[in-house]
Amino acid sequence: TRTIQLRHIPRFGGSNIIVEFDFTCDNIVMAESVSPLSCGGPISVVGAHIDGFNIDSPFDSNDDSEFVVHFIDIFNEGNCSRGPFLKTMKFTKVE
Repeated sequence: TRTIQLRHIPRFGGSNIIVEFDFTCDNIVMAESVSPLSCGGPISVVGAHIDGFNIDSPFDSNDDSEFVVHFIDIFNEGNCSRGPFLKTMKFTKVE
């Protein structure tokens, strides 16, 4: 499991959220994270394999120099009348 902290929805003041993902069977699986931001209900960030979204985040276990994680932002949109949005995070190893 890898854990990162990111600024969620910075344009509207933002909030730090903790995001976890696992490297399994040559694919990256992201756990659900709930943002403290709200429009009367919780706002979720989830992996891209849920409710009709079927986007893989493959990785090469022999080359960790770069990988991409696809995820769904504002999946549970908390009555904001926004989302869901497909997003991508790209990680590059710096030596």
